[in-house]
Amino acid sequence: MLIDEALRNKDEGRIKYCGSFAAPGSAVEDLANDGKSLWVSDESSFRFYRLDGYRRFAKTLCAGD
Repeated sequence: MLIDEALRNKDEGRIKYCGSFAAPGSAVEDLANDGKSLWVSDESSFRFYRLDGYRRFAKTLCAGD
């Protein structure tokens, strides 16, 4: 289930925390994804970062569930 879909449908109970990713900066926020990549911005350096194939990493983090 997509997280944004669960939130829109007020079905937060189906969302599970599985882990976290290390951030590339000290003031990272504004997480977004397009279904293939995870995008973040570092508000202290004004840089943007993209993690391609993040679903593969997420599946690894959540493999124990």
